[in-house]
Amino acid sequence: MNKILFATVAIIVGLLAGPISAYACDCGWGPGPGTRNSHAAVPDDARLSADQQAAIDGIRSNYRKPFDSLRARIADADSALDTELAKPEPDLAKIKNLRKQRADLIAETDSLRDKMDAEVKKVLSERQRSYYGNYAFCPCGWNRSGNNCGGWGW
Repeated sequence: MNKILFATVAIIVGLLAGPISAYACDCGWGPGPGTRNSHAAVPDDARLSADQQAAIDGIRSNYRKPFDSLRARIADADSALDTELAKPEPDLAKIKNLRKQRADLIAETDSLRDKMDAEVKKVLSERQRSYYGNYAFCPCGWNRSGNNCGGWGW
């Protein structure tokens, strides 16, 4: 009985430890510049000013609708691809075409992201760029390869 109780308590503590520690880490969630990771705070000389933050927010809001539109089109392409693949005899030419359409939409998203990043880099100093990386696309300041942002970062 004690072993079962101990195992149950250990599992519960283990399940709670992850979310609690994730919430407690200072990794830039919420307003403000955040940090590059949970172990290194952004130094004062690299923090964003209120004007810089407002400029970046403005740039991001200008790109919001185009990104949302592209995401919706990618979701539509995914849905069409799933529908075709679920057929008993899928049309291979149609599948190839749908995959190409999806790849083209993702390339268009990448191009739009690059334009937005270029605008944001004009707002940041060289020192800030080293800390914020791909700040325009990833609000927590982590790089585009994801880590915490899951890619879209909105």
